Amino acid sequence: AMRSSKFVNSFLAVVFLASSARVLAEDLVAENLRCEYCVNPVGMDVVQPRLSWTLASEQRGQKQTAYQILVAASSESLAQNRGDLWDSGKVNSDQTIHVEYAGKPLASRMQCFWKVQVWDKAGQPSPWSQPATWTMGLLKASDWDAKWIAYGDPSQPAVTPHNGYHSELAASADLVKWVAGDLGEERKIDAVRLYP
Repeated sequence: AMRSSKFVNSFLAVVFLASSARVLAEDLVAENLRCEYCVNPVGMDVVQPRLSWTLASEQRGQKQTAYQILVAASSESLAQNRGDLWDSGKVNSDQTIHVEYAGKPLASRMQCFWKVQVWDKAGQPSPWSQPATWTMGLLKASDWDAKWIAYGDPSQPAVTPHNGYHSELAASADLVKWVAGDLGEERKIDAVRLYP
């Protein structure tokens, strides 16, 4: 009977500790991940973009005491908690906005996947946030390889392209494409109309 009582008490203690740790760890969560104020932006031209997030908690007076950011070159690496582009490590800070990317140099057209873990006022880590992403734009003039759309026969009168400027055709609608237009001189643009 004594051995049985010890077993029950040990079992209850383990259950209590496990459930307490789970509640503490999940009480504070990072969400609404932003890169340069945008959700999953495409065409970033900032080589050290600023990352931000908000905190959610049902506990009054809860706060962030530390954070860790992982940035990976693939969603698979991120899912395995590998920040092959940047692992900030645990940073003791309550900062949640304008955390500057400080990882490997980013290249044109690169897609970056990232997530955040935070620590609460009791020093307990949260689960990782939902993943977010950003895609780099063209960072150097030499990266621009667009084919200009214009009437190219100099022996004929100039013709204004009536179909506008458009990107090259692609096999997939998911492919990131760029459109560039030469206005001939510096001009002020009041509006741009997009016709998908």
